[in-house]
Amino acid sequence: MPTAVAVAGLAVSAVGTGVKAYGLHKATEAQNNTNEYNAQVALKNAGYAREQAGYLDEQADYLSGQADEAIKTGAKEEKIFRSKVNVLMGSQNAYAGNSGAVAGEGSYKMVALDTLKHGEEDAMTIRYNAAKQAEGINRQATATRRDAKKYRDMAADYTTNSNMLRANRTSSTLPVLGTVLDGTSNMALTASKINW
Repeated sequence: MPTAVAVAGLAVSAVGTGVKAYGLHKATEAQNNTNEYNAQVALKNAGYAREQAGYLDEQADYLSGQADEAIKTGAKEEKIFRSKVNVLMGSQNAYAGNSGAVAGEGSYKMVALDTLKHGEEDAMTIRYNAAKQAEGINRQATATRRDAKKYRDMAADYTTNSNMLRANRTSSTLPVLGTVLDGTSNMALTASKINW
């Protein structure tokens, strides 16, 4: 017949097994809750990153439009400038004609050629400056698109992280069952030793 101490030991062992199983269940539950919270945070971060990427894409498109506009504006300014040079050359020819000289000869010819040469240089400068401005803006657009891609990649990483956290949910059933069975077998072994 078992002694009171042996029975009390079995009771304490049973309570200890129950407490251990409950603690294991709560720890698993807490880890699952933490994983779920972190998964939700990762999904929010993914949303923010996608939003930022969209904003940067819009900004890059706007910059590309500005670069196109710089080229168009440069072409218009070049055309206007060439028209002004033509008007100036016409005025010089008229002045030469009014003075009794022949417009295409002598010093008037030199003035006309000089005006044409400097006018062409200035027109090419206008075109070059417009192209350089567009090139700078296009560089900005390219860098902005690169940044947008980084944010899209971040969004994908956050989404993957969220999915992994949710996939790591663990069930407490098997570990708790294992703890209860282990405790029960230890109690049965102890009970058999005291001839219960």
